[in-house]
Amino acid sequence: MSLTSDQLREYFTPGALLSTCGGFDRVLGFALRDGLSPPFSRFAVTVQRCNAAGVAIEAPRTHWTEPTRSQYITAMAERTEYIIEQA
Repeated sequence: MSLTSDQLREYFTPGALLSTCGGFDRVLGFALRDGLSPPFSRFAVTVQRCNAAGVAIEAPRTHWTEPTRSQYITAMAERTEYIIEQA
């Protein structure tokens, strides 16, 4: 089951550091593309590969890959833990 538009917006919040199979990506921008259906993507996200400290190590790129529900749940749990630790 696909994520909702609100869940995509939450996952791809600009500034968020996402764990990926290749390391980490910092979200630079996110745009919903309402009204499109497969094979066209419902959104576009611009990210930049970073190291674990959040320092950019590659040029920004734009993609349309939707996270899995599991990736979404993990990212939201990690953000909650980070927010609690910072309080």
